[in-house]
Amino acid sequence: MMTMLRPGYRPPSRFDFGGRLLDKVQTTMMVDSKEQLESKPVYMALDGWSNVYNEPVVCVSVTRSDGDTYLSDTLDTSGNGHTLGIFD
Repeated sequence: MMTMLRPGYRPPSRFDFGGRLLDKVQTTMMVDSKEQLESKPVYMALDGWSNVYNEPVVCVSVTRSDGDTYLSDTLDTSGNGHTLGIFD
């Protein structure tokens, strides 16, 4: 159907979305976030969970005093196991 509507058009592949396009959007968002957060008081939050592949991940986000929240970083913590020591 796409070929009938726009001959010669090649839609982006899943590799384009997961690679080149995702990298471009991530870079743009990080620059915009930095501008919005510069010289502003923020609150930092950490959260950990497992992704769809059951790999441990930690997410760092910051929230401005006006309530806007920004993703700061995500960390793959595979190989860095921990125990709480509560039941030792």
